[in-house]
Amino acid sequence: MRKIILFIVEGTSDEYALSPLISRLIDQDMVKFQVQRGDITSYPHGAYRNKSIEDRLSLAIKKFLSRNTPLKKKDIEKVIFVTDTDGSFIDETYIFEDPSYRSFTYKEDGLYCKDKLLALERNEIKKTNLKKIVSLEYIDDIPLEAYYFSCNLDDVLYKEKNLPSSRKEDYADDFALNYLTHPVDFLSFIFDETIAKIDEYYTSWEYLEIDNNSLKRLSNLHIFFLRNFEKLTDLAKLRIENP
Repeated sequence: MRKIILFIVEGTSDEYALSPLISRLIDQDMVKFQVQRGDITSYPHGAYRNKSIEDRLSLAIKKFLSRNTPLKKKDIEKVIFVTDTDGSFIDETYIFEDPSYRSFTYKEDGLYCKDKLLALERNEIKKTNLKKIVSLEYIDDIPLEAYYFSCNLDDVLYKEKNLPSSRKEDYADDFALNYLTHPVDFLSFIFDETIAKIDEYYTSWEYLEIDNNSLKRLSNLHIFFLRNFEKLTDLAKLRIENP
């Protein structure tokens, strides 16, 4: 049995948008997705509640394996954690309290919310957990890498920072379909200099801490393809080498 690369993502729309494309860009390894149906870096529900971020990642792997027999932990070559930044690295001067906002609303100039203290608390928790994940080279003895969409996947892929949940899957399906016959074109998209600012893994995460970068339309997902270049199809390699 071939080894797999396990992507841990927040929602089904993440899987719908990314899985069909990444699967066609990888040569030998199978690509699998574990959908968390929520953000395990901030306020997780159910079995993830009151656990460390390491334990949450371990639990996500166990959940995947329990639903994908006969796969075993030894069959996972690498875990890829993909997350939205949700403006979590911004200074409090970029957080604006306004009672008219029912939920967090993301704009280029700041995070708008009903309760600033709640936003500050959420950001601190999420930022701390993300930094911990990035510092980890392994989880359960499996190599771990982490990548982000800023301020979220919808912003990067569709230029919609505050897309309603009811429309996420439709947008994801349309996005994947647009690249499905020529998935290497997705590489041109994700490597575009307006999105991909930094090519070094750790520096790309540090870049989020500058000003309001974690609210801007940015991603370091392109680094996944650089760090795992040997696993790509020949066409994918050629596109990266000759953009």
